[in-house]
Amino acid sequence: GGENGSGLNRGGAIAFSANGKGYVGLGQGNTAPFYSDVWEYDPETEVWTQKANFIGSARRQAVAFTINDTAYVGTGQDGDGYAKDFYRYNSLTNTWTQIADFGGTARKGAVGFTMGGQGYVGTGEDGIYTSDFWQYEPSTDTWTEKASFPGSARTGSCGWGIFPSAFIACGYDNSFNYKKDVWEYNYFADVWTQRSNFIGPKRTNASSFVIDGIAYLGLGYNGSYLDD
Repeated sequence: GGENGSGLNRGGAIAFSANGKGYVGLGQGNTAPFYSDVWEYDPETEVWTQKANFIGSARRQAVAFTINDTAYVGTGQDGDGYAKDFYRYNSLTNTWTQIADFGGTARKGAVGFTMGGQGYVGTGEDGIYTSDFWQYEPSTDTWTEKASFPGSARTGSCGWGIFPSAFIACGYDNSFNYKKDVWEYNYFADVWTQRSNFIGPKRTNASSFVIDGIAYLGLGYNGSYLDD
């Protein structure tokens, strides 16, 4: 909303990019436990513009991913508990459409990302921490369960895709441990392989993104808030 705008401070938000713009929305703030507003950032003008509200219930700790400049947002926690509904956002028409519910249980704190032409959602909390892993096919609007994440069940992980591989790292597990392990998923074989641990401290609720085939991971919490 700008330096003094009406976007309101928040945590547990979603973020995605589409058609050269960045988007941030939903989450929890000082004035409300759940938000449904969505804001677009234009990097050329450095201006934030409020867009159409998310049409699902206001919520926090949802997931978001983008396939071919169309965004997909779902799961999270709302005023009634955990959610599994999912929605598609067209940034060119500024419209939301409900799609098939997430194939797993309702949950918050999952990881969501794109690899190739599909979306992926896994782990998170549905009353207990989970390790299941699901693929979304946009052409058929269907969810398919894939090989479960083999690390300890967890919430607050981060993930990214660099076709034909996807990665899930860090998080917080049922043994109340912050994690720094990294696991690679192979699209063709539907198998997971453990890779070298993240070299920074253990953490949950980190951020990750990919630029030109290289992944970046930082921030998060492990008893202290981190800025590496």
